Amino acid sequence: MRYLSILAKPTAQNGGLFTASNSWIHTTRSIDSFELILVCKGPVCLFEDEQQYSLQEGQTLLLFPDRTHGGWKESPRGTSFFWLHFLLDRWELLENPKPGGIATSLVTHNSELLTIFFRQFLHRQETPGYSRWALDAALEVILSELEAETLRQPLEKETFWAAKVSSLIRSRYKEPLSTSFIAGELGLNPDYLSRIFRQETGKTITSWIRDWRLYIAKGLLSEGKLTISEIACQVRIEDPRYFARLFKRQEGISPDQYRRLFYRTHENSI
Repeated sequence: MRYLSILAKPTAQNGGLFTASNSWIHTTRSIDSFELILVCKGPVCLFEDEQQYSLQEGQTLLLFPDRTHGGWKESPRGTSFFWLHFLLDRWELLENPKPGGIATSLVTHNSELLTIFFRQFLHRQETPGYSRWALDAALEVILSELEAETLRQPLEKETFWAAKVSSLIRSRYKEPLSTSFIAGELGLNPDYLSRIFRQETGKTITSWIRDWRLYIAKGLLSEGKLTISEIACQVRIEDPRYFARLFKRQEGISPDQYRRLFYRTHENSI
């Protein structure tokens, strides 16, 4: 089993629901995006590089960019699956589970919920009036559910708790988080939780909280809609001057300089 660690904000491309009207085999190809598949009716017979898969209802598969994938044998009439393409600027492929990781292939415990999330994505894609941000948000909901599904797979105790910490930080970063607070939420001793988290991730819980808040801040800065003070408040760093110092220490440039990297204006004159 391999695990995708997402290190940047994912960008949705497109998605769909495929149903085979006759026996069918997937075209062999290599593309520049990730492709996520959720099987509605199997078997779906796919390969990626040297690995073969025969996927049944409720199983997911994550195909990686710039790798060769396709069908290794025909799938029968009626085979059906959701598919979704997305881009990631920064990611890692791990051999062992880590907090925030998504298993590349899963037998899901709640495929009905994932089906709803895929249908919501397709609804937004096909309905006029939804922005690109709406598609990205729907994609993040799907990936978050896959992260949760990964947590539901059998894991070593230490890995399980470290992943729970990561998930809690991602969902509740706007709250006054601390090691003691998180330990209390999970019903664990703070010293024990700190030790196993560092053992599993190489980082302290405090630094993980900081890094996630700065990751969210970078996304808000790139959108260019909020002031730096408002962004600092959004990520629970209430002193804008401290936020600016922290950001520059981490990224090497100020928040304002970072925002200007993404801010472009096209002006017409008559």
